[in-house]
Amino acid sequence: MKKVPSILLISGFLLFAGSLLLYPMLKDTNPSQINQTSVAEAKKMPSPMQLPFLAELQWMKLRDPQTGEIPSGIRSRELAFASGLPVKESSRSQNWNPRGPNNIGGRMLCIEVDLEDENHLLAGSASGGMWQSMDGGQNWSKVTAPDAEQSATCLVQDSRPGHRTTWYYGTGELLSTTKRNISTNVRTIGIGNGIFKSTDNGATWVNLPYTQGGSPSTLSEVFQGVWRVVTDPVAVDKDIVYAACYGAIMRSENGGDTWEMVLYGYG
Repeated sequence: MKKVPSILLISGFLLFAGSLLLYPMLKDTNPSQINQTSVAEAKKMPSPMQLPFLAELQWMKLRDPQTGEIPSGIRSRELAFASGLPVKESSRSQNWNPRGPNNIGGRMLCIEVDLEDENHLLAGSASGGMWQSMDGGQNWSKVTAPDAEQSATCLVQDSRPGHRTTWYYGTGELLSTTKRNISTNVRTIGIGNGIFKSTDNGATWVNLPYTQGGSPSTLSEVFQGVWRVVTDPVAVDKDIVYAACYGAIMRSENGGDTWEMVLYGYG
């Protein structure tokens, strides 16, 4: 009879030991309670001992929370759903033409098409302010005041009928895209100064006083870096706006006049 290689015996023992050590970390645990700390701790262990934990974690992600089981035939249902998705037309042209702005627009970080007029475009630059085109991008004019914050990182139009002349844009490029073609390191950080609002369909902009503040050389306020701004598309009696900021999710119920923090965390 052939002897079992010692490496297999050792691997089997490690798997068994790992399951005994890691099972208590997952037993009777909701997936939302498995934080990054527990995953990081598991990954410090030898590879074979990680397997029971990671397998259990994957199962908890896939299971139906109502039944505690992975739905029967879920893979075939996934494939059936995927087969019905639109297929890219190979004959469609992939040629792109430059549309500007050509007069010091800078690196463009956001662009939106007016829901009421497809020829009306707004585009924000990392360091060149907000720009507007009324002819589908053929010509552009700068709509950010010269003495205002010149970074525009994200842009949104209030999509509710009757409110579509209202727009918001956030400032502060905390994860710069400069030189990303040769390095993944952050090369520059552009500290912003809050959120700007337009009520005349992007022609003029004012800063929201509640979001202003902080030193331009020190990143210390949540509104100095705004990743994204969204509006509530169904609110009737309130102008609800959300902003994903530096270390926090902020919410306003009055169109940005005042804000409350609804989620905090720098990790």
